[in-house]
Amino acid sequence: MSELAPFLCRLFNVSLLTGVVPAAFKSACICPLIKKPDLDPTEVKNYRTMSNMTVLSKLLEILVARQLIDYLSDNNLLPDRQSAYRAFLSPDCCLTFCLPSTQAK
Repeated sequence: MSELAPFLCRLFNVSLLTGVVPAAFKSACICPLIKKPDLDPTEVKNYRTMSNMTVLSKLLEILVARQLIDYLSDNNLLPDRQSAYRAFLSPDCCLTFCLPSTQAK
């Protein structure tokens, strides 16, 4: 892995600096998955799609998401009551924000 790290670092940095995602990152293997085991497998409506992306594509996605969340958090651009995609906040936090306001009405 140590041999790959400099190459991957450069690849991701160039992609982030130029705003260009390598073409190989844009392809995925799309597979149909049945929603629940007890559903009729002959009905198309009982399936959902699953996209298997390359590992490098997922790594770039994680890097972009992390940088975006850090930027939004550092600049106080996220609403105080947003719990999705934020560290140490969960749907339970969302409930604690909502319940007192609904009980007061």
